[in-house]
Amino acid sequence: MKFIALLVVAFLFIAACEESGSSSSSFGSLPAVPLDVRKTEFTSVQSAIALAMIDNSLRSITPVSTATNDMSAFPDTTWSNGMRFTAPDSAGLVLFNHDLVKNDGKPGATEYMSDQFTRCKYLADESGYVSWVDINGDPTDDAETADCT
Repeated sequence: MKFIALLVVAFLFIAACEESGSSSSSFGSLPAVPLDVRKTEFTSVQSAIALAMIDNSLRSITPVSTATNDMSAFPDTTWSNGMRFTAPDSAGLVLFNHDLVKNDGKPGATEYMSDQFTRCKYLADESGYVSWVDINGDPTDDAETADCT
């Protein structure tokens, strides 16, 4: 009897989800990221990388060829130069928790992005142009095919 009751509850739950439009392909998956959210996030990442390049007087960066949504590792965790990379800073030109010695010589951090993780995954070329990646890991400029969770 309990088994039948569980089946009825499961059926009602699935029916309620379908009626409200919140059904997903599996119970554990997240709902799709809306297109406008994808585009807004993309603009934020592109703006942040441009600002980071300007702040650090860079005309180019090391291309990002492995897709990520971790802005504490994007675009480069190894970059340094003599003007910026001084103790207690750590290496890297990153968009979240970027070490930056200001012009006054005092250490500090700059947050080019407000959150460490983005919903979509990104790549960047040496000029700082950002692109999404699709589910196969290939670059795309199409928000609808971007790998987002």
